[in-house]
Amino acid sequence: MITMREVLQFPELQKAVVHAGKGGLGRKVRWVHVMDTEDVGLFLEGGEFLLTCGQIWPQNKQAEERLLNSFLRNQISGILFATGRYLTGCPAAALEFGEKNSIPVIEVPYNVPFVKITEQIHLEIIDRHYKKMERSARVPIELRDKLQSSPSYSSICEILAGYLNCPVAITDTANQIYVKASPNVGERVNFQKCINTFIQNKQSQQLMNNAKTVYLSDNPLSYIMNVPIKIEGITRGALWLISPGQKVNEEFAYSLDFAADLLVDIVLNKQDLEARGRQLHLELLELLLENPETASIIIEERIQELGIEQQKHWLAGLILVGVNNLTSPLSIGMESIRDECKKWIDETEGLNGFCEIYKEQLVLFLASNLDKASIKQAVHHLQNNVRNTTAHTAPVVVLGEIKQHVLSFKESYQEAKALAPLVIHQSHSGGAYFSEQLKREMFLYGGLSPKKAMEFRNIILPKELLTEHGTTLYETLKCLALNNYNRDKVTKDLHIHLNTLRYRIKRIEQLFEESLTSPRCQFWIQVALDLESLATEYKESDLKNESEGDIAII
Repeated sequence: MITMREVLQFPELQKAVVHAGKGGLGRKVRWVHVMDTEDVGLFLEGGEFLLTCGQIWPQNKQAEERLLNSFLRNQISGILFATGRYLTGCPAAALEFGEKNSIPVIEVPYNVPFVKITEQIHLEIIDRHYKKMERSARVPIELRDKLQSSPSYSSICEILAGYLNCPVAITDTANQIYVKASPNVGERVNFQKCINTFIQNKQSQQLMNNAKTVYLSDNPLSYIMNVPIKIEGITRGALWLISPGQKVNEEFAYSLDFAADLLVDIVLNKQDLEARGRQLHLELLELLLENPETASIIIEERIQELGIEQQKHWLAGLILVGVNNLTSPLSIGMESIRDECKKWIDETEGLNGFCEIYKEQLVLFLASNLDKASIKQAVHHLQNNVRNTTAHTAPVVVLGEIKQHVLSFKESYQEAKALAPLVIHQSHSGGAYFSEQLKREMFLYGGLSPKKAMEFRNIILPKELLTEHGTTLYETLKCLALNNYNRDKVTKDLHIHLNTLRYRIKRIEQLFEESLTSPRCQFWIQVALDLESLATEYKESDLKNESEGDIAII
């Protein structure tokens, strides 16, 4: 197989510029296809590298969106635009599409011949496939079948070691053993020492550039065979076999060659999966949140395909950008937050899953075998990491309750969504919040629409506080509630004299017709402030849409 990164190394593409989707350069290219119709998506099977000069590129947004969606459904490998005649540059929608879905969007001058590009890539694909089939045919059927069903480096080493009755290992670029396996019976050898001896031998160093090498060590008597593992034209390590006291034959060499092919396939398949991972994440979230009951089998397949381990705890979360909202879900800020979440998930033992932008929100899909306390500790750690790496935002992490089955993920997600508007503005420095700790607030406010929340707040607060003339008194009331009605703290925060504060408190109490020291009064003030964040800041756009809808109905 060949990847987009390798395709760009061909002489015909030396003038190519990758404008978007660089994260998808590891995608596998199955075939090359020249676009000659807007319905090209009907003829795709997946893994195509598409070429176009832009002559038939859609001129309206709806048709363009349909075309790009067809590319996504079929998981193309990349798009190449030859610009200079029909297009002056890559279409903006294609660039956004490529960056969002890790699909490379490439530009070349119009005079670059498509026939040369397709010829070179197709010849390389066919040549590699033929050589791989040729090597496969020389391997014993029993061994070949076992190796082809192996999902990992370690299992390939174990199968080879058992079948050939020889120790087998994989080394990295520094010639250090990464994975090794030994047969159940046989003489034990110091594998690393043998490899080091081989490397130090001048003749061996010359042989290492060949497809396979054999070296005889006299003390103890052993034969060493080496096959370099080349990924995208770069040697990333080697597959080794040591045969103590037994001379190796052609079967050993063919088996090692074939196993090296499979090791490369594992790496490239992983690269391809990572590039396609965002779309798989979105598909899984859509299945879980839209129709989990009828899609349970597909959901399990998606989870397995993404390599997410089955755990006893499943929970959903949202990462909100706090008081400094980012303008776009594709902004650098949200991308960096998502990258930080991936790093956190990878590094947290007992936790796996992903973070993805779903319906313009950063959604956490988490599977864990940790207890509640450990999960909360890990989430606080995530919030601190995100805050430290994204200085322009005050992140708020909210999590729904822990569920015992993945099909209950939707319930956890809905709890996180209900919690989000209640806490997003509680702290200017962000924070981590858990629905199980705020059940009362969720019960009180969780079912309120922004419009109803605004109406409820306006009933609680005196009208005078909500006018322009009442702004100073209202801000003072907020500061009092935030500081638990501690007057000394309020005077420092507002930079006012104590007598000024006393005057303002007197005016506020007159408007409420009740003392601010009253627990009942303080309760309703807190309710009104909670409703304010729900109604005006977090859901301002929704409120606007609702108002427009009311007008349209009238």
